[in-house]
Amino acid sequence: MTAGGIGLVFPSAMSIGQAVGRTAPGAASALLGGLQFLFGAPAAPLVGVFGEDSSRPMALIMLGALAAAGLALAVLARPWERHGEPMPAV
Repeated sequence: MTAGGIGLVFPSAMSIGQAVGRTAPGAASALLGGLQFLFGAPAAPLVGVFGEDSSRPMALIMLGALAAAGLALAVLARPWERHGEPMPAV
């Protein structure tokens, strides 16, 4: 389930990021890669800090990441404003 979610989320996030930064694609790509590292690098050791004998720490970190993603969607992407969506022909 997690691998499937990652397989759907990462390409979609990259596509949206590239569409938003289409005037400077190299800078947008670098920013996306840097942000992936910045958010992903602390996650691996963080799981080990909370314990290695249960799956609960990983589940809690994943739930926190899901909540952060939902908040980012609502605050930054604002899908109800249809940014990046083609306008229908009239």
